[in-house]
Amino acid sequence: MAMPTSPSKKPAANDDQPPSYGSFDDAAQYAAETSTARSPLLPHAPQYRHDGLYPDAPPPRFVSPKGPQDLWAAIAFIAHLGGVIALGGVSLKGLFDRGAGVGTLNQLGDEEDANVTTLALITAGIAAGLALLVNVAYLFVMRAIPKALIKGTFWLSAIYMAFMGIVVLVSTGSFWAALPFLLMIMLYWFMYMMFRPRMPFASVMLATISDVTIQYPATLWVTLFGSLVQLGFAVWWLCTMAVCVLYFGKVETDSHGGRNDAPVMPPPEENTALQLVTAYLVFSAYWTVQVCSNVVHVTVAGVFATYYFQSSPDQPAPRSPTWQSLKRAVTTSFGSICLGSLLIAVIQSLRALANSARYDEHGNRANDFIYVCLDCLLKWVEDLATYFNVYAFTQVAIYGKPFARAARDTWTLIKDRGVEAVINDSLIGNVLVFGGMLVAFVTFTLGWVVAWAAPGLPEPWIVATVAGLIGIAVFAMVSSVISSGAATTFVCLAEDPQALAATKPELWTKVAETYPHAAFTSMYV
Repeated sequence: MAMPTSPSKKPAANDDQPPSYGSFDDAAQYAAETSTARSPLLPHAPQYRHDGLYPDAPPPRFVSPKGPQDLWAAIAFIAHLGGVIALGGVSLKGLFDRGAGVGTLNQLGDEEDANVTTLALITAGIAAGLALLVNVAYLFVMRAIPKALIKGTFWLSAIYMAFMGIVVLVSTGSFWAALPFLLMIMLYWFMYMMFRPRMPFASVMLATISDVTIQYPATLWVTLFGSLVQLGFAVWWLCTMAVCVLYFGKVETDSHGGRNDAPVMPPPEENTALQLVTAYLVFSAYWTVQVCSNVVHVTVAGVFATYYFQSSPDQPAPRSPTWQSLKRAVTTSFGSICLGSLLIAVIQSLRALANSARYDEHGNRANDFIYVCLDCLLKWVEDLATYFNVYAFTQVAIYGKPFARAARDTWTLIKDRGVEAVINDSLIGNVLVFGGMLVAFVTFTLGWVVAWAAPGLPEPWIVATVAGLIGIAVFAMVSSVISSGAATTFVCLAEDPQALAATKPELWTKVAETYPHAAFTSMYV
């Protein structure tokens, strides 16, 4: 097979703009010749035979699997939740059998309490409205001026380091204490010189992802629902843990003549059953939280993949891509999500055990040093595995792959485009970090102004604080969607740039001008 001829390059106007390629027709022809013409596991996925541009497409590299993937992992996850429920039920029944009972609560229903509740609801409503308004505004800003945001937040990071260095120098009077901040400023300058050629591409990515998020707001609702599920699980888990500790700890009570009883519990190290139950519940918390978070990520990634492959004038995206993606995440891909989440949960549980053992050493410095080193090593492994999983789960969302196959293809992606992925995530992540700080500040300020101007509301600092906290929480959901969209778009572009040339020629042209290697070459070529 003859190798395709690359279209001619045009000189770059400045260092920020990589060289652009020739006309779109030449670039599209080159993309078609170099593409491996693969089809994703999405409903009605397009077969890339673009109006005769590439009529003899080779067979797909990846055959879409049928049925649930990694089913055993899904069964294990559901069984482990059943074990947690059983532990809580047995413990609660045992406590009642011992006559421990449950204390009664005072029923408060006077007028003063009703007024407090009303004010609290009003405060939360105002705070939520302000947070939503500011977050939507920042989404539109990211879509309108992505390049200015990327450059501005990058240098704001350097300015922040300089400010902290001055504060440390003035407060301590020690140059050596401020030296690390000076070194960080030099590192930022080096990173800027290295990242600058990739900033235009990151700007295109950020603007596109923001636009898709605005176009499909259901992705934000899915993220909110996932957060509420995690909150509900946290409450249930805390109640289960408390009941299990009381039951397996063999609590006895010493009465002091009043309503209060002082529980007496043997030291945990003398109670093997309590240690095992606690370790199991901690592991369950990590695994369940990971599964909930990754279900949301896979759902959002599926929406962005649908936009990438199917949203075009000739083939519009399905009417409810978020719902379709959520159904795949909790059915056919649920086992793969449980398996990948299990790996992170095991690492996190080992870290928790190492920290617990360190606190039990009671000042043994040698063992403390060993446990600190072990904790650092496990934290490093956890961060790498978590970053790896983001892209592996993106493969699961796009193609419906089993986790092992997704991990292998993710490793191929990292070897071929790993540096570009890290740079892109760093630049967009910087915008999100400072965006969170800005949203918190703006919502705090607006909350203060509204409370000061409107009589009858609680103290301004209360409304402002609640508004700032809700603003951060809402932006955390927005940034989660943006991060998932960035990973998905990057993977789709690395896997099949020809699809973008077929469905969105204008966007593909921008990518070709800012990141030619991604626009013309699949990572499998």
